[in-house]
Amino acid sequence: MDAMQALKEWVGNNNADLADWAAEAESYTNDLKSGAMSQDEYEELMEDLKRSDSITKAADDLAVRSKAVELLDDLIAAVKK
Repeated sequence: MDAMQALKEWVGNNNADLADWAAEAESYTNDLKSGAMSQDEYEELMEDLKRSDSITKAADDLAVRSKAVELLDDLIAAVKK
């Protein structure tokens, strides 16, 4: 399973409140793949997502926050391949 699919499934199954956040991550990834965004800009925006209010509000416990950060790290790593 690719990193984007894992993110979508996790949000869809467990964290519907993070749907907008996941859509933003997908949009950034698509922009990178299409050449509309540089690798550096992509990584900076993904790091910003890790610290976003969306995650903070939905992540009442450390496990949810940790999983969200892990999935974003997987996306960053996947586009570097």
